[in-house]
Amino acid sequence: VYDFKCDANTSNFAFRITLAAEAGARIIIDKGNGESVTVVGTGSNINVDWSYPQPGKYNINLSGETSRITGIVINNRRLIGYLSQSFVDKIPNIQLFNLAGNFISGELPSFASCTALTSFQCNINQFSGELPSFASCTALTQFRCNSNQFSGELPSFASCTALTTFWCFSNQFSGTLPSFASCTSLSIFYC
Repeated sequence: VYDFKCDANTSNFAFRITLAAEAGARIIIDKGNGESVTVVGTGSNINVDWSYPQPGKYNINLSGETSRITGIVINNRRLIGYLSQSFVDKIPNIQLFNLAGNFISGELPSFASCTALTSFQCNINQFSGELPSFASCTALTQFRCNSNQFSGELPSFASCTALTTFWCFSNQFSGTLPSFASCTSLSIFYC
């Protein structure tokens, strides 16, 4: 079982994971054909940049001191796949999460345990179902879920009082728009 499974339909699959001080997290990338690459964080606030020059199928697994991972950026890579709850559960101290510009589908897992989250971008994908609550992510300043297939009512972001940017357009939300009156710093709003 893998935490994040994707098909990389691009000639140069790359991503960045940021590890906090003295990280011991392991990131395992399995090509699905018996070959894999393991990256182990050993330094202070390091960025693990990994790329593979051939398209193919990749499974990304997180193990070890994953609670020290503070940023994941895998954007605009034309990835096809899904994101599991077990992946998100392993990154409770994530601050920056960006999977924008891919073809990731299925329901978006809950980020309720990620209370340090400041920037969340899953825009321009194929996520569907109801958008989970981000009420516990009170440090959130940037939220983009636009251009997906989310449906149902938009959850409240009233506890995210630091929000400056909110994009949720090009989805299938229904019902009444929740109040953003408590988000006094909100300056960019597209819904």
